[in-house]
Amino acid sequence: MKNLLSALALLASATASAAELVEISAPIFPKVLVLYAGEGTNYPSTQPARETLVANSALTYSTLLNTCASQPQYAAIALQTPANPALSALQLSTNYQLYGDPVPEVDSQSLGNPPAARVEGRT
Repeated sequence: MKNLLSALALLASATASAAELVEISAPIFPKVLVLYAGEGTNYPSTQPARETLVANSALTYSTLLNTCASQPQYAAIALQTPANPALSALQLSTNYQLYGDPVPEVDSQSLGNPPAARVEGRT
Protein backbone atom coordinates (compact mmCIF):
# COMPACT_ATOMS: atom_id res chain seq x y z
CA MET A 1 0.00 0.00 0.00
CA LYS A 2 2.77 2.40 1.00
CA ASN A 3 4.72 1.79 -2.23
CA LEU A 4 1.59 2.16 -4.35
CA LEU A 5 0.74 5.53 -2.77
CA SER A 6 4.32 6.74 -3.24
CA ALA A 7 4.33 5.68 -6.88
CA LEU A 8 0.98 7.35 -7.52
CA ALA A 9 2.15 10.58 -5.87
CA LEU A 10 5.30 10.65 -7.96
CA LEU A 11 3.39 9.81 -11.13
CA ALA A 12 0.85 12.55 -10.40
CA SER A 13 3.57 15.14 -9.81
CA ALA A 14 5.53 14.07 -12.89
CA THR A 15 2.56 14.17 -15.27
CA ALA A 16 0.67 17.20 -14.00
CA SER A 17 1.13 20.45 -15.86
CA ALA A 18 1.24 23.80 -14.07
CA ALA A 19 -2.46 24.37 -14.81
CA GLU A 20 -3.56 20.90 -13.75
CA LEU A 21 -4.26 19.70 -10.22
CA VAL A 22 -4.06 15.97 -9.63
CA GLU A 23 -5.27 14.56 -6.34
CA ILE A 24 -5.41 11.03 -5.09
CA SER A 25 -8.52 10.06 -3.23
CA ALA A 26 -8.02 8.26 0.05
CA PRO A 27 -10.55 6.09 1.86
CA ILE A 28 -13.08 7.65 4.18
CA PHE A 29 -13.45 5.72 7.41
CA PRO A 30 -16.70 5.93 9.38
CA LYS A 31 -17.21 7.02 12.95
CA VAL A 32 -19.54 4.13 13.55
CA LEU A 33 -20.83 5.40 16.90
CA VAL A 34 -22.09 8.53 15.12
CA LEU A 35 -23.70 6.41 12.40
CA TYR A 36 -25.35 4.13 14.96
CA ALA A 37 -27.00 7.16 16.56
CA GLY A 38 -28.71 7.85 13.21
CA GLU A 39 -30.16 4.38 12.70
CA GLY A 40 -33.76 3.21 12.64
CA THR A 41 -36.31 5.77 13.76
CA ASN A 42 -33.46 8.26 14.31
CA TYR A 43 -32.53 8.20 10.62
CA PRO A 44 -32.76 11.79 9.29
CA SER A 45 -35.85 12.47 7.22
CA THR A 46 -34.48 15.40 5.19
CA GLN A 47 -31.61 15.57 2.73
CA PRO A 48 -29.76 18.33 4.67
CA ALA A 49 -30.02 16.28 7.87
CA ARG A 50 -28.72 13.17 6.06
CA GLU A 51 -25.81 15.19 4.66
CA THR A 52 -25.02 16.44 8.17
CA LEU A 53 -25.04 12.86 9.48
CA VAL A 54 -22.65 11.79 6.73
CA ALA A 55 -20.32 14.75 7.30
CA ASN A 56 -20.30 14.21 11.06
CA SER A 57 -19.58 10.50 10.72
CA ALA A 58 -16.69 10.71 8.24
CA LEU A 59 -13.05 10.33 9.20
CA THR A 60 -11.50 11.83 6.10
CA TYR A 61 -7.89 11.66 4.95
CA SER A 62 -7.28 15.25 6.06
CA THR A 63 -8.68 14.55 9.55
CA LEU A 64 -6.55 11.46 9.96
CA LEU A 65 -3.48 13.17 8.46
CA ASN A 66 -3.82 16.04 10.94
CA THR A 67 -4.20 13.56 13.80
CA CYS A 68 -1.14 11.60 12.68
CA ALA A 69 0.88 14.82 12.26
CA SER A 70 0.25 15.60 15.93
CA GLN A 71 2.07 12.39 16.93
CA PRO A 72 5.84 12.77 17.53
CA GLN A 73 6.75 9.79 15.33
CA TYR A 74 4.99 11.46 12.38
CA ALA A 75 6.53 14.93 12.72
CA ALA A 76 7.72 14.75 9.08
CA ILE A 77 4.13 15.00 7.81
CA ALA A 78 3.68 18.33 6.04
CA LEU A 79 0.33 20.07 6.36
CA GLN A 80 -1.10 22.78 4.15
CA THR A 81 -1.12 26.17 5.84
CA PRO A 82 -1.67 29.74 4.63
CA ALA A 83 2.13 30.05 4.49
CA ASN A 84 2.46 26.69 2.68
CA PRO A 85 -0.73 26.34 0.58
CA ALA A 86 0.70 23.96 -2.01
CA LEU A 87 2.75 20.99 -0.90
CA SER A 88 5.69 19.89 -3.03
CA ALA A 89 5.84 16.50 -4.70
CA LEU A 90 8.38 15.40 -2.08
CA GLN A 91 6.10 16.54 0.77
CA LEU A 92 3.10 14.73 -0.76
CA SER A 93 5.14 11.58 -1.28
CA THR A 94 6.41 11.71 2.32
CA ASN A 95 2.87 12.21 3.61
CA TYR A 96 1.58 9.21 1.64
CA GLN A 97 4.50 7.05 2.79
CA LEU A 98 4.03 7.96 6.44
CA TYR A 99 0.25 7.71 6.24
CA GLY A 100 0.61 4.30 4.60
CA ASP A 101 2.49 3.03 7.63
CA PRO A 102 0.39 1.45 10.35
CA VAL A 103 -1.69 4.22 11.88
CA PRO A 104 -0.56 5.02 15.41
CA GLU A 105 -2.78 4.41 18.39
CA VAL A 106 -4.78 7.58 18.87
CA ASP A 107 -7.39 8.56 21.38
CA SER A 108 -10.72 8.02 19.62
CA GLN A 109 -12.07 11.20 21.22
CA SER A 110 -9.38 13.21 19.37
CA LEU A 111 -11.06 11.97 16.16
CA GLY A 112 -14.44 13.24 17.29
CA ASN A 113 -15.84 9.99 18.65
CA PRO A 114 -17.79 10.05 21.89
CA PRO A 115 -16.28 8.14 24.79
CA ALA A 116 -16.85 4.40 24.45
CA ALA A 117 -19.38 3.00 26.89
CA ARG A 118 -18.08 0.25 29.12
CA VAL A 119 -20.11 -2.93 28.80
CA GLU A 120 -20.07 -5.07 31.92
CA GLY A 121 -18.31 -8.38 31.35
CA ARG A 122 -16.35 -7.16 28.31
CA THR A 123 -12.78 -5.93 28.18
